[in-house]
Amino acid sequence: MAEDEELKRQRQSKALGAAFLAHQVSQLEQSVDTLAFSRDSRLYSRGGSRGGARGGNARGACRGGANAASGVHLDRQRPVRVIDPSALVHALPVLKRWIREDKYKLIVPLSALSTLDMLKRAPEPLHGQARDATRFLEGQLAIAHQIQSAFSPEHAEARIRLRAQTTAEEMPWPEVQRLFAIPPDWIVKLPEGVELPPGDEDGEEPAPLPLPTADDIPRHLRGALQCALYFASQRTPESSSASSPAASTVLFKSMIPTPAPLAAELARLVRATDSSQSGSSSSSPRKQSAPPPAPDFLAISSGDALAYYLDTFFPSVSQSTAYHSIPSTQVVAASAWLKQQAASRQQQSGGSSSRSRGGGGGGEGQSRGSTRGRSSSAQNQPARGRGGGGGGGGRRGAPDDGPARTLFAPT
Repeated sequence: MAEDEELKRQRQSKALGAAFLAHQVSQLEQSVDTLAFSRDSRLYSRGGSRGGARGGNARGACRGGANAASGVHLDRQRPVRVIDPSALVHALPVLKRWIREDKYKLIVPLSALSTLDMLKRAPEPLHGQARDATRFLEGQLAIAHQIQSAFSPEHAEARIRLRAQTTAEEMPWPEVQRLFAIPPDWIVKLPEGVELPPGDEDGEEPAPLPLPTADDIPRHLRGALQCALYFASQRTPESSSASSPAASTVLFKSMIPTPAPLAAELARLVRATDSSQSGSSSSSPRKQSAPPPAPDFLAISSGDALAYYLDTFFPSVSQSTAYHSIPSTQVVAASAWLKQQAASRQQQSGGSSSRSRGGGGGGEGQSRGSTRGRSSSAQNQPARGRGGGGGGGGRRGAPDDGPARTLFAPT
């Protein structure tokens, strides 16, 4: 019964993830002309004009146009990185920097959406981090959809920097079962307080405990695991180099121990033991059973479990091609880099506003000069000449290199 409920929850979670993407697409189609991110540089050619639209003529122009005109190199192969939810939650500055530098092609598993939705129920700071990651994903997925609507497939693929996993980009479960291997020195250990039922006959050696299989992998990890194994199997030795490591999945470790999997019958025994212990602790038979324990949100938000299963049970996929763990120092460096970029943009905008204020002062001087020119014309002075003098005062006022000068002779 518990397994059926868990399977039902996983199916509902996957359906919610697909419904979320469908809702985003629907919203974008309704407001594609008024979206704030339509100013993204990837939606325009190098000349500044829109690179394409939903109309057939513009879309055909994108297909037939030269690569230099669009500013996109179609033959450039960016390394693919699968983004584990742990990287979205704990290493978001690194992902933002990769997006700005166009360093990788980032792919988000569908299961990441349901994981982030679950983490929204976590206490702070995980709650805020999950919401920030969700907003980041919504914006990037919206940009990806608009690019796909505006350009031909080959040009869109060259511009998109983050997109969602497709249904075909996962290793089939029978293939996962085939690759799953138990280490030679594996020892099955039961949790403390769990005892095996006594045998039928005394004096016989107990049968060896059953070993876990791929079907004993927790269901909330299977989606990310299938996606990671799929892209790891697509990598070849020729596709990796010193500047482009072969790892296809990026995650963040929180150094949380991961419990070893148990075979199905042993897992049922553990659940029965826990249930009996919680029932015996109740003093009144009418008292309701204790509620299930709260989820371990920190463990759910970390990539330790995914790294553990890849390292332990999939030896055919080496660690160098399976995943890359983002160190905390890289997160700190990316945060500092983003702050530096923001300060630089603010400084540039401040300089532009200063120049604008200087020009405005000149205009004011011109207005005074024109007014005084008209006043002087009442004294039989040439109005046109005095008005021109006022304009010159505006030009001298722009640099702001000294006190304001008098533009007329006092009487």
